[in-house]
Amino acid sequence: MRRLAAVFGALVSVAIAACVADEPETSGGGTTDDGGNDASSNGGDSSTPGDSAATDGKAGTTCDPSAAFVTITPLDTLNAVGSSSGIRLSADETTAYFTTDPTVDAGPGADIYAADRASPASPFMSPDVVYHNVNEFASSPTITPDGLAIYYASTIRGSDNGPAIQVLERPASNPHFTSPPIRLGQPINDTDDGGNLYASNFQPFVRADGQEMYFVSTRGQLLGPDIYRAHPNGDAGFTSVDLVTELNIFHSSTSPVVSADGLTIYFASTRTLDGGSETNVNVYVATRADPNGAFGNMRRLDELSVAHDTFPDFISRDMCTLYFHRGIANGGSGTTYALYSATKTP
Repeated sequence: MRRLAAVFGALVSVAIAACVADEPETSGGGTTDDGGNDASSNGGDSSTPGDSAATDGKAGTTCDPSAAFVTITPLDTLNAVGSSSGIRLSADETTAYFTTDPTVDAGPGADIYAADRASPASPFMSPDVVYHNVNEFASSPTITPDGLAIYYASTIRGSDNGPAIQVLERPASNPHFTSPPIRLGQPINDTDDGGNLYASNFQPFVRADGQEMYFVSTRGQLLGPDIYRAHPNGDAGFTSVDLVTELNIFHSSTSPVVSADGLTIYFASTRTLDGGSETNVNVYVATRADPNGAFGNMRRLDELSVAHDTFPDFISRDMCTLYFHRGIANGGSGTTYALYSATKTP
């Protein structure tokens, strides 16, 4: 817990600011994405690489915060290793962390991979495994600004428990996370005396200034998993966990992704704004004027809405690029997940 407090202390003082794709797909007036990875099915000029600086987020670019994400790019280099999901970026946005399940036998997640690029305007190189546990499925890895710890959700194969939120650590000299993971205690993971979880806890996302951890939990659920947040509290770790009530009305919500300034949140839901329900999971966005206030002005990102479940993973510090993963039926018993970026016109 002391290491946990130290990590969040670093988060408070450091602001947080994936990918060679064949071709971008233009949505919102362009070709509708079918959720696949075949670049030939996406619109665009075949002479323009999908993972060029123009489509994968430039450092220092600006865009209209209210504008739609108009260019969708499959991140083929990262998708090549298997069913990929949960992409999160480092503080300088030059390293992508995500999980891949080569066997597609337990939903999204498995090993944690990392892929580097020279700058936020450069394509990612081939990814490498940085954490592997044969008995565990890992998902939603969130790297701390110092790069020495990852928060993630862990599901133990064959166990009735989980998922639970854990933390991995590494020395600065080692790119791999080889130390045993540490399961977070209460109030993040609430367990009985035997260590059995009362609820599933997953999809952790740390706000850039370290003042909040957002995650999804089944505790107290009425309609399904809901979004919660916890505040760090010095050496004590975390204070009490609170339901983000305004995001969980009518339907459950998952995949919370918060902007660097804490004023915008992206999340996934099957809701409709009139209280109804949709077949597919779609991406929603809500905003607030105060980093500690309630979110409002909720709307669906229609430009990302397709006939496949879509989940947000990371928003760039300049708010111009959203990274997400999308489910694709693979013709078998499971679902393949693929990573994408969506950009706004500068």
